Amino acid sequence: MATSSTKRKLLAPQWKPLAGIGRSDIGRLLGALLTTYDPPDPSVLIEHYLSHWLGLENSYVSETDDRLRYFAELEAALRGIKGRIAIVSSGGDSPACAEGWIWNYIARFQVGATGAAAQHAKLWMFHYEATEAGASQTLEIVISSANLTQPGLSNQIQSGWRCVVPLTSTGSNAREKGWGCLPNFIAELGRASGVDSVRIADWRELLRRAACPEGVEFVASVAGKHSPATLRTRDTAWGVSGLANLWSRKHPRQLTVLTPTFGRWDRDAFEQWCETAAVEPHNVASAWICCEHPWADNWQLDPSSEHALTDAGMQWREIAVPDGVKQSPLGDEHKQEDRRWSHAKLYELREGNQRRLLVTSANFSASAWGQWNQDGKLEIGNFELGVAFPVRDAFGSRLGQGEFVRHTCEVDYSRDAEQQIGWLAADWDGKTLQIGCRAQCPLVARIEVTVARAKSIRHHRVAWSNGVPSRAAFAWSEAKGDIPIAVTVTTMKGELRTTPIHDTRTSDDSRLLCPDYDEAKLREAADILLEEKYGYARIPDEGDRKRSGNGKRKGAAGGDYAVDAYLDARRRFRCVDNWWNHLQSANENLRKQIVSDGRQLYERWHKAGQSAPHLGERIAARIAADELQLRIRQNK
Repeated sequence: MATSSTKRKLLAPQWKPLAGIGRSDIGRLLGALLTTYDPPDPSVLIEHYLSHWLGLENSYVSETDDRLRYFAELEAALRGIKGRIAIVSSGGDSPACAEGWIWNYIARFQVGATGAAAQHAKLWMFHYEATEAGASQTLEIVISSANLTQPGLSNQIQSGWRCVVPLTSTGSNAREKGWGCLPNFIAELGRASGVDSVRIADWRELLRRAACPEGVEFVASVAGKHSPATLRTRDTAWGVSGLANLWSRKHPRQLTVLTPTFGRWDRDAFEQWCETAAVEPHNVASAWICCEHPWADNWQLDPSSEHALTDAGMQWREIAVPDGVKQSPLGDEHKQEDRRWSHAKLYELREGNQRRLLVTSANFSASAWGQWNQDGKLEIGNFELGVAFPVRDAFGSRLGQGEFVRHTCEVDYSRDAEQQIGWLAADWDGKTLQIGCRAQCPLVARIEVTVARAKSIRHHRVAWSNGVPSRAAFAWSEAKGDIPIAVTVTTMKGELRTTPIHDTRTSDDSRLLCPDYDEAKLREAADILLEEKYGYARIPDEGDRKRSGNGKRKGAAGGDYAVDAYLDARRRFRCVDNWWNHLQSANENLRKQIVSDGRQLYERWHKAGQSAPHLGERIAARIAADELQLRIRQNK
């Protein structure tokens, strides 16, 4: 993982845990845009990522009461940022599961709305609030090879680049231009996902408010067919055309590739690729593995492509297994006992003594980089994203120079073909459930809807439109209390596809969706956490000491209830004061959430003032609720 600042400096590799990335500890998370290839695994997000990104006090545990507290805090935090975390992936089935309740709060999108495409980029963007008045909000950007899946977290070694930049209050065209192709890449990703322009415009606007770190250039691929005129413009020079722009054209060029996957190549295609990339075929080398290497089960190169690339002049450099004598190209921290395999995608560009490292999602394939078609356009199959920056040394010097027997394997390229359902999306605004689907054959006029906390699937008939994509809509009122969380469609050929439903409601119905616990139990845990957040904790000894059958404490005068009420009221009033101080010092973005917290505390205490089991608690809760209500009104 390489980390950039706004000032230019040469970077050296650093090893970091993947789950520790994406939290700059400089403010509350305001939003996130995340991309991944496979549909994201909700259990991985719940157990490893979300607590870190959201800055939760509790962390995931598999059992005990701490697990209840974690889920209560997690759902409350997700509710507060509902719809402002978006994840874009390739198309794929996302069957309803116990962890799927998080998609009610996290927006899920898939590419393919406008045509066949694979989303292979790994971009994480985090927008953080300022920590104090007068300080800047921040934007954190991570570009890597990591998918939001269990293998991506646990079984693979990833490569990545990270920067944290301050945000100005207003945007500028000059700052946006400094990010090169990145703003246009985000816009194209949004179009392919069927995402409204407003949602994407928010992230482009953040780039307009931030200065790109010096010495950094972005290289991206956008699925589609691109004309030479489009590719001549630097901020739309997609695929291999963008790679060519990284050369300074002052020195002989050498390119060394380290990727776990090669696509299907013939000699002509590789030579044409090299011509576009502005590098001679014999100056392209691949870091590759021998047949006995521990990574062989996961690295892909078919024999025909290996022969074609070798005949065209590609050089092969051996990746050694680190054993104390031989070095790993991934650095000294890579040890022999590390059983993970490398999923990193790295390209070393060398011109004389100058070296640049491209950290990217792109494997060495025509789908990733593009191939010229008969119409004279560069045809790209994937969305990819990388970032290049100067380095003192990269991985090329750690590769073996001798001959070795290269690992190859048979590859079924038919699996890369688009499935019958290329794109599926659904959203619900509290009134109407809308579905969009791009399929290669007609759709069945009957869909299935999964409802939160329901034991059975709901079936509905729909009328699909004739356009591309096909669309359907039907009434689904939130007044019924049923929250739809997933929809399944079927083609006439029998292929099924399930996708989460994007809940676009701006209102909050206060429902808790995590099915692991009874809703009332989750609510109680969430309310206790909210009280603790502002400094109130009920002391069990007060009001819970032994009492007689009529509710009075044994041996105590009735006036002792006044002591309980007084002590409890003092703690509640300190909580009110803490809440008020938070509100007065908060900026405009945070005030809305704090006011909402105050209303939730009021509702809890107002109810306790009527139904708490002990008189002292009822008195304390009632007068504290009145004070809190007064201050909420005073804030208006």
